[in-house]
Amino acid sequence: MLLLLTEGALIGIFNWLMFTAIRRLPVATFQLIFQLNALVTIILGWILLHETLNMPQILGGVLLLAAAALATQTPTAGKTAELKSHHTKAVTLTAVAALLLGIGLVTEKAALRHMDIGAYFIFGFGTQTLALIVLATKDLNRTVLATVRRRDIKRSIIMGSLSALNGFFYIYSIQHANNITLITALGAFSLPLIVLSSFFFLHERENTKLLFTAAGLGCLGLVISAL
Repeated sequence: MLLLLTEGALIGIFNWLMFTAIRRLPVATFQLIFQLNALVTIILGWILLHETLNMPQILGGVLLLAAAALATQTPTAGKTAELKSHHTKAVTLTAVAALLLGIGLVTEKAALRHMDIGAYFIFGFGTQTLALIVLATKDLNRTVLATVRRRDIKRSIIMGSLSALNGFFYIYSIQHANNITLITALGAFSLPLIVLSSFFFLHERENTKLLFTAAGLGCLGLVISAL
Protein backbone atom coordinates (compact mmCIF):
# COMPACT_ATOMS: atom_id res chain seq x y z
CA MET A 1 0.00 0.00 0.00
CA LEU A 2 2.87 2.37 0.78
CA LEU A 3 4.29 1.74 -2.69
CA LEU A 4 0.91 2.59 -4.22
CA LEU A 5 0.59 5.82 -2.26
CA THR A 6 4.14 6.81 -3.22
CA GLU A 7 3.59 5.94 -6.88
CA GLY A 8 0.25 7.77 -6.98
CA ALA A 9 1.73 10.93 -5.46
CA LEU A 10 4.72 10.84 -7.85
CA ILE A 11 2.56 10.37 -10.96
CA GLY A 12 0.14 13.05 -9.76
CA ILE A 13 2.92 15.60 -9.25
CA PHE A 14 4.46 14.55 -12.57
CA ASN A 15 1.20 15.31 -14.42
CA TRP A 16 0.89 18.72 -12.78
CA LEU A 17 4.49 19.63 -13.63
CA MET A 18 4.05 18.28 -17.16
CA PHE A 19 1.03 20.47 -17.90
CA THR A 20 2.80 23.47 -16.37
CA ALA A 21 5.93 22.92 -18.49
CA ILE A 22 4.20 22.14 -21.78
CA ARG A 23 2.42 25.52 -21.66
CA ARG A 24 5.83 27.22 -21.82
CA LEU A 25 7.66 25.06 -24.37
CA PRO A 26 7.06 23.96 -27.95
CA VAL A 27 5.60 20.44 -27.99
CA ALA A 28 8.58 18.91 -29.84
CA THR A 29 11.10 20.48 -27.45
CA PHE A 30 9.12 19.32 -24.44
CA GLN A 31 8.83 15.75 -25.75
CA LEU A 32 12.54 15.50 -26.54
CA ILE A 33 13.59 16.64 -23.06
CA PHE A 34 10.88 14.48 -21.54
CA GLN A 35 12.52 11.33 -22.97
CA LEU A 36 14.88 11.56 -20.00
CA ASN A 37 12.25 9.51 -18.16
CA ALA A 38 13.35 6.48 -20.20
CA LEU A 39 16.94 6.99 -19.02
CA VAL A 40 15.78 7.30 -15.39
CA THR A 41 13.70 4.13 -15.78
CA ILE A 42 16.65 2.20 -17.22
CA ILE A 43 18.95 3.19 -14.35
CA LEU A 44 16.43 2.67 -11.54
CA GLY A 45 15.16 -0.58 -13.06
CA TRP A 46 18.72 -1.87 -12.90
CA ILE A 47 19.43 -0.58 -9.36
CA LEU A 48 16.10 -1.24 -7.61
CA LEU A 49 14.44 -4.01 -9.62
CA HIS A 50 17.68 -5.82 -10.50
CA GLU A 51 16.83 -5.84 -14.20
CA THR A 52 19.46 -6.39 -16.84
CA LEU A 53 21.54 -3.40 -17.88
CA ASN A 54 23.47 -4.22 -21.04
CA MET A 55 25.68 -2.25 -23.38
CA PRO A 56 22.89 -1.36 -25.88
CA GLN A 57 20.84 0.13 -23.02
CA ILE A 58 23.83 2.16 -21.82
CA LEU A 59 24.49 3.43 -25.34
CA GLY A 60 20.79 4.16 -25.84
CA GLY A 61 20.72 6.08 -22.57
CA VAL A 62 23.69 8.21 -23.65
CA LEU A 63 21.94 9.04 -26.94
CA LEU A 64 18.73 9.96 -25.09
CA LEU A 65 20.74 12.25 -22.83
CA ALA A 66 22.41 13.87 -25.86
CA ALA A 67 19.01 14.37 -27.54
CA ALA A 68 17.60 16.03 -24.42
CA ALA A 69 20.67 18.28 -24.13
CA LEU A 70 20.29 19.39 -27.76
CA ALA A 71 16.58 20.08 -27.27
CA THR A 72 17.30 22.48 -24.42
CA GLN A 73 19.30 24.72 -26.76
CA THR A 74 17.38 27.54 -28.34
CA PRO A 75 18.36 30.70 -30.22
CA THR A 76 18.97 33.50 -27.72
CA ALA A 77 19.49 36.39 -30.11
CA GLY A 78 16.85 39.06 -29.63
CA LYS A 79 15.33 37.43 -26.58
CA THR A 80 14.95 39.34 -23.35
CA ALA A 81 16.37 38.13 -20.07
CA GLU A 82 12.79 37.42 -18.94
CA LEU A 83 12.12 35.12 -21.92
CA LYS A 84 15.40 33.31 -21.35
CA SER A 85 14.47 32.85 -17.70
CA HIS A 86 11.04 31.44 -18.65
CA HIS A 87 12.71 28.99 -21.03
CA THR A 88 15.14 27.83 -18.35
CA LYS A 89 12.31 27.32 -15.85
CA ALA A 90 10.26 25.36 -18.39
CA VAL A 91 13.24 23.11 -19.23
CA THR A 92 13.84 22.52 -15.50
CA LEU A 93 10.17 21.66 -14.92
CA THR A 94 10.24 19.21 -17.83
CA ALA A 95 13.39 17.51 -16.53
CA VAL A 96 11.92 17.22 -13.02
CA ALA A 97 8.67 15.83 -14.47
CA ALA A 98 10.68 13.22 -16.42
CA LEU A 99 12.58 12.29 -13.27
CA LEU A 100 9.39 11.88 -11.24
CA LEU A 101 7.76 9.79 -13.97
CA GLY A 102 10.80 7.51 -14.16
CA ILE A 103 10.74 6.99 -10.39
CA GLY A 104 6.96 6.53 -10.47
CA LEU A 105 7.11 3.88 -13.21
CA VAL A 106 9.70 1.83 -11.34
CA THR A 107 7.66 2.15 -8.13
CA GLU A 108 4.61 1.07 -10.11
CA LYS A 109 6.39 -2.04 -11.37
CA ALA A 110 7.46 -2.88 -7.81
CA ALA A 111 3.88 -2.47 -6.54
CA LEU A 112 2.48 -4.75 -9.27
CA ARG A 113 4.64 -7.56 -7.95
CA HIS A 114 2.48 -7.63 -4.83
CA MET A 115 -1.06 -7.22 -6.21
CA ASP A 116 -3.26 -8.08 -9.15
CA ILE A 117 -3.97 -5.62 -11.92
CA GLY A 118 -7.56 -4.94 -10.81
CA ALA A 119 -6.49 -3.81 -7.34
CA TYR A 120 -3.87 -1.56 -8.87
CA PHE A 121 -6.40 0.17 -11.13
CA ILE A 122 -8.64 0.90 -8.15
CA PHE A 123 -6.05 2.08 -5.65
CA GLY A 124 -3.22 3.22 -7.95
CA PHE A 125 -5.29 5.34 -10.32
CA GLY A 126 -7.41 6.53 -7.39
CA THR A 127 -4.33 7.84 -5.59
CA GLN A 128 -3.10 9.55 -8.75
CA THR A 129 -6.47 11.25 -9.23
CA LEU A 130 -6.54 12.42 -5.61
CA ALA A 131 -3.02 13.86 -5.90
CA LEU A 132 -3.99 15.74 -9.08
CA ILE A 133 -7.14 17.16 -7.46
CA VAL A 134 -5.15 18.43 -4.47
CA LEU A 135 -2.56 20.08 -6.74
CA ALA A 136 -5.20 21.55 -9.05
CA THR A 137 -7.08 23.28 -6.24
CA LYS A 138 -4.27 25.84 -5.88
CA ASP A 139 -5.11 27.20 -9.35
CA LEU A 140 -8.88 26.80 -9.12
CA ASN A 141 -10.97 29.95 -8.60
CA ARG A 142 -14.05 31.66 -10.04
CA THR A 143 -12.04 33.45 -12.71
CA VAL A 144 -10.64 30.16 -14.01
CA LEU A 145 -14.05 28.46 -13.90
CA ALA A 146 -15.59 31.33 -15.85
CA THR A 147 -13.21 30.71 -18.77
CA VAL A 148 -14.16 27.03 -19.12
CA ARG A 149 -16.35 26.33 -22.16
CA ARG A 150 -18.33 23.27 -23.20
CA ARG A 151 -15.81 22.40 -25.92
CA ASP A 152 -13.04 22.50 -23.29
CA ILE A 153 -14.93 19.97 -21.21
CA LYS A 154 -15.46 17.71 -24.24
CA ARG A 155 -11.80 17.86 -25.18
CA SER A 156 -10.78 17.14 -21.60
CA ILE A 157 -13.07 14.09 -21.48
CA ILE A 158 -11.62 12.78 -24.75
CA MET A 159 -8.05 13.38 -23.59
CA GLY A 160 -8.76 11.79 -20.21
CA SER A 161 -10.35 8.73 -21.83
CA LEU A 162 -7.39 8.27 -24.17
CA SER A 163 -4.96 8.68 -21.27
CA ALA A 164 -6.86 6.08 -19.25
CA LEU A 165 -6.78 3.67 -22.20
CA ASN A 166 -3.06 4.26 -22.63
CA GLY A 167 -2.56 3.64 -18.92
CA PHE A 168 -4.50 0.37 -19.11
CA PHE A 169 -2.38 -1.00 -21.97
CA TYR A 170 0.83 0.14 -20.26
CA ILE A 171 -0.05 -1.50 -16.95
CA TYR A 172 -1.15 -4.67 -18.75
CA SER A 173 2.18 -4.74 -20.61
CA ILE A 174 4.44 -4.34 -17.60
CA GLN A 175 2.31 -6.84 -15.67
CA HIS A 176 3.15 -9.47 -18.29
CA ALA A 177 6.76 -8.47 -19.01
CA ASN A 178 9.90 -8.87 -16.95
CA ASN A 179 11.69 -5.78 -18.20
CA ILE A 180 10.23 -2.31 -17.62
CA THR A 181 13.08 -0.76 -19.64
CA LEU A 182 11.92 -2.56 -22.78
CA ILE A 183 8.27 -1.53 -22.29
CA THR A 184 9.22 2.09 -21.62
CA ALA A 185 11.47 2.26 -24.69
CA LEU A 186 8.86 0.69 -26.96
CA GLY A 187 6.16 3.03 -25.61
CA ALA A 188 8.29 6.07 -26.39
CA PHE A 189 8.19 5.48 -30.14
CA SER A 190 5.54 8.19 -30.33
CA LEU A 191 8.48 10.64 -30.26
CA PRO A 192 8.98 10.97 -34.05
CA LEU A 193 5.23 11.29 -34.60
CA ILE A 194 5.00 14.11 -32.06
CA VAL A 195 7.97 15.97 -33.53
CA LEU A 196 6.59 15.69 -37.08
CA SER A 197 3.06 16.64 -35.98
CA SER A 198 4.30 19.74 -34.17
CA PHE A 199 6.21 20.74 -37.32
CA PHE A 200 3.37 20.28 -39.82
CA PHE A 201 0.23 21.00 -37.75
CA LEU A 202 1.39 23.40 -35.01
CA HIS A 203 3.96 25.10 -37.25
CA GLU A 204 6.67 24.94 -34.61
CA ARG A 205 9.62 25.87 -36.81
CA GLU A 206 12.08 27.44 -34.34
CA ASN A 207 15.54 25.86 -34.56
CA THR A 208 14.19 23.10 -36.80
CA LYS A 209 17.54 21.52 -37.75
CA LEU A 210 18.56 21.20 -34.12
CA LEU A 211 15.21 19.67 -33.12
CA PHE A 212 15.25 17.12 -35.94
CA THR A 213 18.84 16.21 -35.08
CA ALA A 214 17.81 15.74 -31.45
CA ALA A 215 14.77 13.71 -32.56
CA GLY A 216 17.01 11.47 -34.67
CA LEU A 217 19.35 10.87 -31.73
CA GLY A 218 16.40 10.23 -29.41
CA CYS A 219 14.81 7.72 -31.78
CA LEU A 220 18.14 5.95 -32.25
CA GLY A 221 18.59 5.82 -28.49
CA LEU A 222 15.12 4.33 -28.03
CA VAL A 223 15.71 1.70 -30.72
CA ILE A 224 19.05 0.67 -29.23
CA SER A 225 17.58 0.57 -25.69
CA ALA A 226 14.87 -1.80 -26.88
CA LEU A 227 17.36 -4.32 -28.32
